[in-house]
Amino acid sequence: IGRSLIRWAESLVLSIPLAWRRRYPLSVVVVTSAVFAVHRLVGVPEGAISSVTLFLALVSGGAYGRPRSSRDLVRGVALAALVLLLVVELWGSGAEDIAALLWLQVFSILFNLVYFVAAWVLGDLMRTRAEREEVLAERTRELEREREENARRAVVEERVRIARELHDVVAHHVSVMGVQAGAARRVLRSRPEQAEEALAAVEDTSRSAVGELQRMVGLLRQSADEESRAPRPGVRDLDR
Repeated sequence: IGRSLIRWAESLVLSIPLAWRRRYPLSVVVVTSAVFAVHRLVGVPEGAISSVTLFLALVSGGAYGRPRSSRDLVRGVALAALVLLLVVELWGSGAEDIAALLWLQVFSILFNLVYFVAAWVLGDLMRTRAEREEVLAERTRELEREREENARRAVVEERVRIARELHDVVAHHVSVMGVQAGAARRVLRSRPEQAEEALAAVEDTSRSAVGELQRMVGLLRQSADEESRAPRPGVRDLDR
């Protein structure tokens, strides 16, 4: 029961810092490595949970640690200290068979080196992938902004084209008004009925020209975000 309680306490103390591994990754590496080393020095037996916790802390330090110089320094010091601790433990194991002790030391050192290198490489791979995804996300946002800008520019160009066409229509109306006014002036005394018809045509044409001119000015004044193309309000829209 005593050993079980010790193992559970060790696992709890090592696991709690992992809750902050994304926000304070390098601090978690330092705390987890220090607690792991202290437990080994006082003779607390190593368990699977403690090994996994240390592995996750090292991976998180590589994946989320900033900047790179601090990230590599903290991980390097932590791994060097843990390897040194391992060598000290193996040197003082007190095995009588020198050959067996040598094989034990070589196997343990190689196994732990593979363990630590795997944590280092996995953390770097996770960081590289996250940076690549961030670059892709930023590129996607840039393309979206370019698409919106191109769409806005296309709308503005189309608005200018329509305004030019309306300008041509208004110019045509004004020319017709000039011709009709001149005709009315010529027949005003000899044929007043035709003069009256010409003046009525001038009146209708002027109203059409004013309407087209209002549409043109309104179209040019609209911002790129406005999509309304409703006609100008009239007498029927007074209540609204």
